[in-house]
Parts: sequence; C-alpha cells; structure tokens
Amino acid sequence: MITSPSATIPAAMRSASSAAGSAMRSASASVPPGSGAVVMGTGIVSVALHLDNRAVASAVLLLLAAIVWVLLAALFCWRLVRDRPRARAEASSPAGLAGVAATAVLATRALYAGSLPLAAALLVLACGLWAAVAVPTLRAARSRGGGGGEAFMVTVAPQSLATLAAMASQHEHSLWLADVAIAFAAVGLLLYVVALAGFDLHALRSGPGAQWVAGGSLAISALAAAEVALAVGKLRSVSDISGQVSDAAFIVWIVAIAWLVVLALSELRWPRLRYSASRWSTVFPLGMYAVCSFTVATAYRTPGLTDFAHVWVWFAVAGWIATLAGMLRSAVRRPRGQA
Repeated sequence: MITSPSATIPAAMRSASSAAGSAMRSASASVPPGSGAVVMGTGIVSVALHLDNRAVASAVLLLLAAIVWVLLAALFCWRLVRDRPRARAEASSPAGLAGVAATAVLATRALYAGSLPLAAALLVLACGLWAAVAVPTLRAARSRGGGGGEAFMVTVAPQSLATLAAMASQHEHSLWLADVAIAFAAVGLLLYVVALAGFDLHALRSGPGAQWVAGGSLAISALAAAEVALAVGKLRSVSDISGQVSDAAFIVWIVAIAWLVVLALSELRWPRLRYSASRWSTVFPLGMYAVCSFTVATAYRTPGLTDFAHVWVWFAVAGWIATLAGMLRSAVRRPRGQA
C-alpha cells in the first residue's frame, strides 16, 4: 500500500511532539531546583568584567547567561503546565527567588549594555515573579527553620530589584523608580536580619556552597545602597540624603567584607573540592564582591575599593571557571555511573 505524503505529515508531527515532550521531561527531571544560580553567577561575573573593562570576556559570559536563562524559562513554563506540583514547590523555595535574582542580574547587565527597553521588560518580569513567590517562600522558610545559606535569598532577590530600579532611575531621570529602589533595599535589609537569625553556623564547616550567600547578600545590599545613593544624588536636590545613603553603603560593605574573610578562612580550614550544584551559589557572591566594590567606591568616593575590585574580579573568574569545569565533569561522568 502506498502512503500519501499528506498522511505522513501528522504522524511526523506527532513523533516530533512526542520526542520534544520526552526531552522536556528528561530535562525537568535532571535540572535541579535553584539552577537560576547559574545565571546569577555567570551574569554577575559578566558585570564585573564589564566594570573592569574586559568587554569581550564580559560579552561572552552575557551570551551564556542569556542562553541558560531562556532554557530555564522554557523549562519552568513547561513545568507550570505539565508538572504544577513541582512548579509550586519550587516557587515556595529559594529556587523561586533565584529566578527573580537571575532575571534582575541579566537585566542589570543589559542596562550596562545600553539596552534600556530590554532591561525595563526584565525589571517588570522580575518584580512580577518576586510578588508571586515572596510570600510563599517566607512562609516555607519559617516552617523549615534554620538553613545553610539558601534563606538569604530573601535578601538577594529584593536587593537585585533595588539595584536595577536605582540604575534605571538614573537612566530615565525618574524619582518614582528611585523611591521603588529605596523600598526594595529597605525590605532586603530587614529580611537579612530574619535570615541571619535562622542561619546554621555549622554550614561554614560543611556547607557545599550556599553558605556564601550569607556574605553575598550583604554585598548586593551594599551595591543596592550605593546605586540608590548615586540615584538620589543625581535626582534630588537634598544632597545630604545621598551622603547618608553612601555612608550606609560603605558600612554594609565593611560587614560584607568581614563575612568574606570568615567564608574564605572556612574554605581553607575545611576544603570542599567535590563539585556540587550549590557551588554556583558561591560564584554569585564572588562576582558580587567585585561589582559592589566598584560601585561603592564611586558612591563613597574611595578609590582604594576600586583597587580591591580590580583584583577580586579574577577570583570571581577563577571561581566561575572551576565551577563550570566541575559541572561539565559531573555531567559527563553521570551516565557512566548509571550504566
């Protein structure tokens, strides 16, 4: 019997659809919650390289971050339609806040690249995501109790929005965006106290990577305060307010650096060389320490911080390379171990 070409088209379409669905199910099963940290880490190291005038390397990492963000967004949408229980569970965990921060970091890098419309669209999306997941995440965090660093995402997410809104306010000469940034920054600092109260100090000895968010969340708080200071100084007539905010940014930076010393010493005392997906939550703070130092140096007018930032960029790059290498090795070895 001869089959007409028109009859084979629906069958081919069903086969392709089935293959695509199978691929999405496989990806959904293999991609862990909180994979937005890959975008966060890659994106913020891209920003650090941009501020260090490493344009080509920064652009490469921006492209990688954007590709991963698109893939994760597609996977999340698929889970939302086909696996709602898992989507809800992730929305009420630090994974949901990682999606907010990843989107905001990508938007921040887009703003540095001069793409204001894209940054504005991502800002709206990130704010919507934060509004959707903030309350469920806080409720779940209260029920879980102490944590090893993931809980500090309740600070990272609003501070990433504060940073982006403050930068956008300077581009748009918008006072209301500056006020939004101030509100997000205040919320982030208040929630830091909540997260710190539940932080398990044993994570400094045995945490696989997310313990670094304890310091990274303060680093992004310093960045947000510095960007708010720059925005207020540019948009408002009362310069004293800008000075007070820049003073606050510098104080938060000092506390963040104290955390950096503790975290670095704990890594030297208790080395953890085996790859874990949580190591992407180490890469983000490494990059953030460089970025916040560049910006606090401008807001507080302290050139010495810029010297630190120029050096620390390369620690962030080294951390990104080591973590990427570990992830690739893990991906290659996993099928062999299952065979």
